[in-house]
Amino acid sequence: IYIADVRSGVKTDIWLLDAGLPGNISCPPSIPAAPTYSYDYVANNFEFDNNGNLWSFSNYDASTGECHLDNFDVNTGLVLSTKILRFPAGDFPTTIGAGDLTILPNGRLFACLGSNAGRLYEITDYNNSTAFATATLLQVLPKNCYGIAFLNGQLELTGIDAAGCYYFNYDISTN
Repeated sequence: IYIADVRSGVKTDIWLLDAGLPGNISCPPSIPAAPTYSYDYVANNFEFDNNGNLWSFSNYDASTGECHLDNFDVNTGLVLSTKILRFPAGDFPTTIGAGDLTILPNGRLFACLGSNAGRLYEITDYNNSTAFATATLLQVLPKNCYGIAFLNGQLELTGIDAAGCYYFNYDISTN
């Protein structure tokens, strides 16, 4: 399990925790004080694809609705490649600091981003030679969501508020 802390706004600290294999998963007893990796790159919402490439959002400009979509090396913190990600006019996320992203086994990339109201996007052209990647709004979310996962053929979006944890399922095939 990779846990990232970007609260400083100037660096990323990442802890690599061993939770075991599917047959014996257990929560680590504690998070060590010292991170496994620390570098001067603010990696918002990173995710590995099925080829082992690590993707992250950075440098969001809320006035233009653009950010960087970076492929970076978790061992060194070096950005290997970057392109501009464009969000649709009128449907920019309020922030990329609140949310999450997931990459399906077939390579499709989805992100839940923003707050008050959060939004669900599909990101296309992120891993090819095009100059830009494009975000397509799929849905304005009923609550803020800070986690997204692909489970049993659906996206599961999760969040927490004063009343507790909540989740929404999104069927990709029927929208």
